[in-house]
Amino acid sequence: MSSEVLVVRYKNAHPVAIKLLNTNQFKFEESNLRNIGYLLIEQNKAPQALEVFKLNSRFFHECPNTSYDLGDAYAELKHYQQTLSSYSR
Repeated sequence: MSSEVLVVRYKNAHPVAIKLLNTNQFKFEESNLRNIGYLLIEQNKAPQALEVFKLNSRFFHECPNTSYDLGDAYAELKHYQQTLSSYSR
């Protein structure tokens, strides 16, 4: 099963992704998860996109794009306080 399917399929993807990373069976890349998140936003699936961006932010916290992407998902959901917080990181 590809990482894309795992992220979209599981409602609570965080524990599943962490388990897979610990077994070295899958390699997640920041750009892949970012693309998945924006595809979900384009499909009007902002809650799912938010979960993907949360994963991306957790795994690639050193990359400034992940905070910005997280802010975009919060903005889509009209969670403006979290949007501002994400953009300011």
